[in-house]
Amino acid sequence: MQPVNCGRLRAAKLSGSIPCRVGRRFYLLKSALKFSGAVLLAAACVLLVPAGEVLAKKTEVRPGWWRISVEYPRFGSHGSVSSRANAACRAAEQAEFNAFRREAQQAIPTLRQRGSKAEFELKVIPTVSLDSNTLCSGYVERYAFTGGAHGTTTFTAITYGRVRGQVRPVQLADLFVKGEDAVGQASEAIIQELRRRPSPPSAIASGEWQRLTPAQARRFTVYKLGLVFMFDRGELGPQSEGAVKVLVPFDSLPGLDRSGILKPVLARAEVLSRTSLTGGRWHLQSIIYNDDTVLRSQDLNENWIEFRDGRVAGKAGANRFTGTYTEGPDRTLKIGPLAMARALNPPGSIAAEFEKRVGEIHSYLFRDGNLILELPYDSGVMRFTR
Repeated sequence: MQPVNCGRLRAAKLSGSIPCRVGRRFYLLKSALKFSGAVLLAAACVLLVPAGEVLAKKTEVRPGWWRISVEYPRFGSHGSVSSRANAACRAAEQAEFNAFRREAQQAIPTLRQRGSKAEFELKVIPTVSLDSNTLCSGYVERYAFTGGAHGTTTFTAITYGRVRGQVRPVQLADLFVKGEDAVGQASEAIIQELRRRPSPPSAIASGEWQRLTPAQARRFTVYKLGLVFMFDRGELGPQSEGAVKVLVPFDSLPGLDRSGILKPVLARAEVLSRTSLTGGRWHLQSIIYNDDTVLRSQDLNENWIEFRDGRVAGKAGANRFTGTYTEGPDRTLKIGPLAMARALNPPGSIAAEFEKRVGEIHSYLFRDGNLILELPYDSGVMRFTR
């Protein structure tokens, strides 16, 4: 809607004519305010909102009855992809708000007759994980309480893109080469990622969960370093274990179509992986001490380290290790405590030195796409490559 030219309105008022539809509406409302006061001023403001505009968050509180706050992602990139995604989010936002409010209106009077003072609650929080001209992806995490012992935590994913020339919702199979088992590869990678955690979900630890269901396969979002899969509360274990989110790095999914819709995302991920601790394994190339002693790896697969979600894992020759890490200001880094197997590596070998020194690492930096882990007191460095 074009802004109202107040100068033109004043001139039109003097001449007895109003030059445009918006001007006429504004002038009539302004005149009516002389008799109706602030109520009509509020109505004028509403009428002057352009058609199709929807508030980004829908909230309503009726104390003792319900509390509702619903907000879906909004994508800021320009083009048909973001327009379709935003339209879908607005529609879903309105529908969810209306459905929960209607449920509360119907159910709460019955609960009151039974002596229950339960207050219904719905809180829907948005996250935008990727916002580009060709791919828009995000999700909402919702907490809903409708009486009972506890509420529920669930997710809804929203991913739109241009697939074979058509803007539409993106399915998991759209990201993989035709003929690849997208669900199978993703399921296997999810299991591997969750088993790295100190306390894997019980359905993963027991082997009960093996494969994504159709509903779970739709519950993913595209992130700059991989795909994030979301499991509702109770899907991977008892309710007490809560909901689960897991990042699967792109390099854990060999069947991805690298020339398709993910091509620009994968290109950026490759650059990011060279300047980020996370995103995959770093393979040890050499250890250089300040007395000019240099140890070099003969096999890059024998010595490596990987950082992810506050956890560190790696291999030093014959021994694997796992533990925690913490990043501090100015790229300081604390690794440990570590749990490590204690098989014997050859004394003086790069594997033996890596095993001995990995818990002493003090800071890190990136140089020419390599990761440099610095030992304390400038005593030496470890150089890693992807």
